[in-house]
Amino acid sequence: MGSAHTLLTRRSWESADVTDLVRDQLALDGDSERILIHGPRAFLAPQSTLALALVLHELGTNACKYGCLSARSGRVSIDWVIVGAEPALHMEWTERGGPKIRAPTKRGFGITLIEKSLGGVGGSAQIRFESRGLTCRIRLPLAENGGRDSSASPPVDAAAIPSG
Repeated sequence: MGSAHTLLTRRSWESADVTDLVRDQLALDGDSERILIHGPRAFLAPQSTLALALVLHELGTNACKYGCLSARSGRVSIDWVIVGAEPALHMEWTERGGPKIRAPTKRGFGITLIEKSLGGVGGSAQIRFESRGLTCRIRLPLAENGGRDSSASPPVDAAAIPSG
């Protein structure tokens, strides 16, 4: 969370760049070559930044302990697009190459944390446990300015997000 606060401080607590946030939260023991990130430049409001930081930390920690990053061949892909007239960030976390996983038999703390954190800022998450890896789709409202800077690309249709 400290790095999320630093990112917000750089922009006078107005917003934080999604790419910087993802990179900072997933600096996991030098495993950056196994973490692929891709998306347009976009900015989140302070509360959304802190919520996403918490979610990314939870997903990253679990990927290292139980998911794809617990195996040498595992990879995480984090992709996002800006969608809609009232722009929102649609992000997809995809784990592949790790051990086979199954849906938990009961709701754990991590799923509750992810859903409540994002829900508290007007966002949402859909988590799928597939044998080939975990997928988490995240939706978050962008900062007041639409979350874009002047060099950002226009919003795209939600159908443009690849589905696992």
